[in-house]
Amino acid sequence: MENLPNTSVLLFSYGTLQDKAVQLANFGRELSGRPDAIVGYTQTLIAIDNPKVVATSGKTHHPVVQPSSNPADEVRGTVFEVTVQELAAADEYEVSEYKRVLVLLRSGARAQCLENAALDGADRHAGGEIPATAIDVRLVPFQSGGPPAAAIVCVP
Repeated sequence: MENLPNTSVLLFSYGTLQDKAVQLANFGRELSGRPDAIVGYTQTLIAIDNPKVVATSGKTHHPVVQPSSNPADEVRGTVFEVTVQELAAADEYEVSEYKRVLVLLRSGARAQCLENAALDGADRHAGGEIPATAIDVRLVPFQSGGPPAAAIVCVP
């Protein structure tokens, strides 16, 4: 993916990746985003043991989301357009208690999101999430002012 420097994807954040200091430390810039939510999810806190992550965020506990059996549940946050390299930096920042999945946002957009890594297939709900390991980022031409300059394609 190093040959796709201008490729961008959507990243939904409900936690510390919304903080300016965390963005500067991980991406070298402040991100611009818009409010959105993931429907059918709940949020809890987990203890963070990684001293570097605690130093960057200033917090010993971070929020984590997991699918809910109640479709009325939602977690609000911010959706950012990031480069593939920034998405990799977000993965590096997050600790092993998180895994990246593709989720459907209330706005109708699909975005990468970090959820509770302790979930297994039996814990998933019927929201159609796709594990991040089953995606590929490919350039797709879009009209000016349209969706991000990349498509997230599911691959078998």
